[in-house]
Amino acid sequence: MIEKIWRIELFGRLSAGKDGEIVTRFRTHKTGLLLAHLAFYPKRIHAREELIEMLWSEFEPNAGRTSLRTALASLRRQLEPPGTPSGSFLIANRSNIQINSDTVTSDVSEFEFAFKTAAQTTNSSEKIDLLARAVELYQGELLPGYYENWIITERGILAENFLDALRRLAAALEQAGEFERAIDYARRRIAADRWREEAHAELMRLYAATGQISAAKRQYDQLKQILRDELNVQPAPETRSLVERLPEIAERTAFARSKKQIPSSTKTPINSSADSVRAAVGHLPIPLTRFVDRETELEQIGAMLSAGQTRILTLTGMGGSGKTRLAIEAARKLFDAFDGAIYFVSLADLRDARLIAKTLLKALNLPRNASGDALEQAARSLPGATGLTPLTAYPR
Repeated sequence: MIEKIWRIELFGRLSAGKDGEIVTRFRTHKTGLLLAHLAFYPKRIHAREELIEMLWSEFEPNAGRTSLRTALASLRRQLEPPGTPSGSFLIANRSNIQINSDTVTSDVSEFEFAFKTAAQTTNSSEKIDLLARAVELYQGELLPGYYENWIITERGILAENFLDALRRLAAALEQAGEFERAIDYARRRIAADRWREEAHAELMRLYAATGQISAAKRQYDQLKQILRDELNVQPAPETRSLVERLPEIAERTAFARSKKQIPSSTKTPINSSADSVRAAVGHLPIPLTRFVDRETELEQIGAMLSAGQTRILTLTGMGGSGKTRLAIEAARKLFDAFDGAIYFVSLADLRDARLIAKTLLKALNLPRNASGDALEQAARSLPGATGLTPLTAYPR
């Protein structure tokens, strides 16, 4: 493996580092912008004319070419000085320019690798490590002080990915029983985007799950003040309902953690609170809010799935319209009708369809049989496998 020579930082500032040497000043603003563009797209071969159009469109063609040559020469003097092998930083010819991705890396490339790999792994410990790595790499918004269109677009995407990494990391830590770390990352998510009500609600739920009801209520008061003072709105009904149910969540989560291995064959009437605990511990997530005003849809779903004629039922709708919550509630109501053979399998974090079957096996707590098809193995393990009925929820 070729040793990396330079590491370009694009989060929080633009700099280039090597062996303790840090370069933060470049000949001109556009010279720095050229370096940033090449480092952000390390695998891309950039046509000289495209770079000139992007950076010096106001110049005559010959003047633009001269400016590009001057900027490249300046970068080479700083990052590929005499004694450094030619092409160790920049690979260029008369038509194209590319950064040498074999010897140059960037914090953005490392962030994207950790973020995407975390979505593909099913190993919980590895997922936590990768997401924590991604979070620590994000040291601030992309290229502050630069306002080109491509930077503004990529800045927004990376900021959302950072918030998503915090969300997924907190969830993974909670799943692993590391509640204090989960709370810490949930707080960081709010610090990065304090207007996101869903993030406040998630922190409130984590506080309640650890018995910190007062902290959860203080978090709600903080949310109310932020929304009132800065947006002149009130928290959503779901969030207000969550406040009322904090003691219930605390009690239920404590019971679930103490009874983690309740047998799935245990029978309890579907409307009892014990059933809610059993479903949460077994195959279905713990609902955070009361489910109201969708009885018609629930009846339709129940009828279609109970008739034995429907092999797959898909719920569609706009993002945030409550498809997943509706699917979970429908599954909860059908828990006894299907003799407990109902499972919730989240595929939201997967970026590779080949991991779906493996994720299903993990949710079913089945060992992988290397000699057979994983999806068929999952189907055969369920009672009445020939009538297997997936209930899915997709955004429209």
